[in-house]
Amino acid sequence: MVRLHFAELSFTGPGQRVFNVALNGTSVLSNFDVFAAAGAQNKAVVKEFSIVGSSNGSLNIAELTWAAPDQRVFNVAINGTHILSGFDILAAAGARDKAVVEQFTAVANTAGQIVISFTQAGADNPSTSGIEILH
Repeated sequence: MVRLHFAELSFTGPGQRVFNVALNGTSVLSNFDVFAAAGAQNKAVVKEFSIVGSSNGSLNIAELTWAAPDQRVFNVAINGTHILSGFDILAAAGARDKAVVEQFTAVANTAGQIVISFTQAGADNPSTSGIEILH
């Protein structure tokens, strides 16, 4: 199972950010508008999809808020196994608004889930700009 959590943090109305989402090459969301689905800015919406077996994936991360290292530091675990500890997006990317791609391999748990957990390891909350899982 893949749960994608979205919140529109920048735009203040519907139709300003619309995109498609595909899992394993299959379209699961078309013309998805986070603001319209959530009904407001800064309000979360969760979409859930089934996926089974072992998967390769990547976390696509860019720091869009802070301009210096050590202002957002966090940990990432997949199904309880740490894959990133004390991760600082800006330190890894070298600049604001520059993406970093962190690769991983995951095996679905007994419920068929790949659970990605983000926890604070310093200043500010964890962040990701995208999650790609290929089966």
